[in-house]
Amino acid sequence: MDLVQVAGAAALAPPRRRDVYDVVWDLLTSVRIAITLILLLTATAFVGSLLIQPVQTVDPRLITDPVQHAQFLEFAKQRYGFLAGALAPLWLRDATVYAMDAVNLFDVFNALWFRALLVVLACSVTMCTLNRLEPVWRTLRSPVVRRSDRYYETARLRRVLSAVPAERIRAVLARNRYRLYQQEDGAMYFLGDRNAWARAGTLASHTALLLLILGGAVGTLFGFKEDLAIPNGASLPVYPVGATNNITVRNESFVAQFRDDGSPADYYSDLVLVQNGVEVARQRVRVNEPLRYAGLAFHQSSFGPAADVEVRDAASGRVIFSQIVNFFDAVQGVPVDRETLPTNDDLFVMLPPRATPFLAAQIYKGDALQGVAAIEIGSSQQIGDYLVTFRGPTQYTVIRVARNAGESLLLVAAVLFIGGVLATFWFPRRRLWIRADERSTVVTGAGDRTFDLDGELDRLVTELA
Repeated sequence: MDLVQVAGAAALAPPRRRDVYDVVWDLLTSVRIAITLILLLTATAFVGSLLIQPVQTVDPRLITDPVQHAQFLEFAKQRYGFLAGALAPLWLRDATVYAMDAVNLFDVFNALWFRALLVVLACSVTMCTLNRLEPVWRTLRSPVVRRSDRYYETARLRRVLSAVPAERIRAVLARNRYRLYQQEDGAMYFLGDRNAWARAGTLASHTALLLLILGGAVGTLFGFKEDLAIPNGASLPVYPVGATNNITVRNESFVAQFRDDGSPADYYSDLVLVQNGVEVARQRVRVNEPLRYAGLAFHQSSFGPAADVEVRDAASGRVIFSQIVNFFDAVQGVPVDRETLPTNDDLFVMLPPRATPFLAAQIYKGDALQGVAAIEIGSSQQIGDYLVTFRGPTQYTVIRVARNAGESLLLVAAVLFIGGVLATFWFPRRRLWIRADERSTVVTGAGDRTFDLDGELDRLVTELA
């Protein structure tokens, strides 16, 4: 068997059959697939920003607690039922909201399908980056100096000059900050490469996107977020009682200032952090001015009304309940709260808005109402077997304690993305291939789409002439 037979047999060999791994690789390295995933995620994030997301903005219990979730859906029907159409019947409006809830549009960022899109995008970006790494590295380490003779004759952008000395070509390219490569093969062939390193800008941008996804995942899985509702002068622990090196947050004072229309103009809390009995930090905290300590950020989140209430046994005078009652719920705009007393009876209180506040209180034994009273500030009223005292209205501040475990990754991602964009658009790569012999000098080249290569060739030819 001679070499011709071997070559013929190789040419006739059937091509390797594509398997599932080839299909998956092609999909994950497709730029179109990556762009489609990014557009899908952008669209879903936009929807998440338009619709109320209780887990992020209000109270996670509106999603996790069945009773509160049902109440939230009733609110959502009133607010988003119109999406079914202006003339849609009531049942269709309700069905629209139920369908939105079924696909987790009110909890987009925790939805399984949203996280699946993030995972697929992360895989796609990783594969695209790896797929481009070897060609980019090859063009940086082993650039092509000599192109085929046909290239110099048919290039779309080319300039032909009379013979130019090699020394002058080297001088002009060096003066214009081109990295010079040369090769002699019957004629002198030159490659001038400028901003070759900018090719790494796309890799930096891809890596930034991957780190952005990874940082979000790390923050979700290993981060910490807790809302503390702290009345004036009170303290609450950050972690469960008994935790080692726990941190206690003391609200020394909370101040809210309002405009004439009743909207808040400014509100802040004076916080003190205590750890192991020692004050470790102190700061006035506003919405955009958090207190930071030990990797935790203490943000001013919101505030609400509260009441200082005491309950005594009417017969013995023994105090059985004495604390600040925070009003987290409201009925038709009136703050309400229900507290279970140590005797297993229930205290139901309301704080109607009026110039001189009073406390509306009810006592229940099981489902049986024992009595109702309207209690002025500093006064006491007997309700059933109890003496209820309203010591006065106050406010509580809500401090969001958060630790973003992926914050450093997000910072690196931001730096890489900005660097990649600057490298790509401010430092466009351009390459010049020059063939010089005794008769003529041909100058041609290639550059990024954002670069005016035609003008660059005209300018260099003027310097070479």
